[in-house]
Amino acid sequence: MIAKAVRQLLSHKPFQSFDVVLLSGQRHRVRHPECAVLTKTQLVVVGPDADSVAICQLLHVVSVEKRNGRKSSSK
Repeated sequence: MIAKAVRQLLSHKPFQSFDVVLLSGQRHRVRHPECAVLTKTQLVVVGPDADSVAICQLLHVVSVEKRNGRKSSSK
């Protein structure tokens, strides 16, 4: 379910940035669709300055939230 929500957010036109929230409480902002790669089990998020990379296990993703604060999906 999380993978489907991420896939939809990444392909949305026009793109709207969103946050990925992990079980630990960490948040990773996806600012552009080219800054994220979705695999079968992971979401890789690259920071806009390309100096930071977050590898998120989809099992640890609690929700994805559009930048307007509305949740797109949760476990």
